[in-house]
Amino acid sequence: MIKSNLSIGKSIRGFRVLGYLLMIVILLPMACSKDDHPKVGEDTANFIPQVGKTYSYRQELEEGEHIVFTRSISGSKDSTGFKVYNLRTRMVYDDIAIEVNNGMYVNGSKTVQVQHQPEQWGYLLKLLERSFESQGMDVEIKSHTAQGFPVYSEWDNKQEEGALLRFIGPQKQSLSVSYEGTTAGQPVDLGLTVSMEQQNGRVVAVEEITVPAGKFKCSKYEYKVRNGLEIKVDGVSFGNTEEEATVQVWLAHGVGVVKEISVTNGDVSTYELTEIK
Repeated sequence: MIKSNLSIGKSIRGFRVLGYLLMIVILLPMACSKDDHPKVGEDTANFIPQVGKTYSYRQELEEGEHIVFTRSISGSKDSTGFKVYNLRTRMVYDDIAIEVNNGMYVNGSKTVQVQHQPEQWGYLLKLLERSFESQGMDVEIKSHTAQGFPVYSEWDNKQEEGALLRFIGPQKQSLSVSYEGTTAGQPVDLGLTVSMEQQNGRVVAVEEITVPAGKFKCSKYEYKVRNGLEIKVDGVSFGNTEEEATVQVWLAHGVGVVKEISVTNGDVSTYELTEIK
């Protein structure tokens, strides 16, 4: 049975964009604090944002597109002896706004961030349905799953070469959605799975860099992420790709994430701190 390649192509683009946004949300790096932070163990210089501060970021994408982020600590709670803070991130891309909450705490000489299943996954599914409807497609979500959560990222607070970054928990995280409906009067069954595998990293340099928010002395962490994307049409693979990204993150004591660069097959994505207020 012949289907509309144009409609399917638009659907797949919508899948790719939403899947990409989800991976960004999951992989968001942390900010860090100066004076107002939990003190567990010996270290006081850690990577938890200062209460009362708002950190603004901008990520440049391909073809002149960009994403704007704002991050802040919205509260804290005690859990099994640790003061766990809630890191709230708001991301705006085009007409899509997403908010995500992650837990953060200090464990000895390390800062730990908890990466939960994105709570806005359901919201993104609704956006996906709305996008399809705007293209004249009558669709219905059949199923959606998230696997491999939670996972913990553990950052060594030392500002020196060789300091470690470890990911603790399931090796692979994935998000999947499938739907059925009609396009151009023909039945269609589409599915999307986005996945990632994060590899441990370390500080490769301590250096001073300048971004729109100012000049900072930073620890430059480097690690790798393997990203997967599989798209199926009527159960048949329409596109299955796996790519490895090299990620570099600059962290400054008292500021947190100053800059991040991700390189995948020569494509470069840059994420920078633009303002602290």
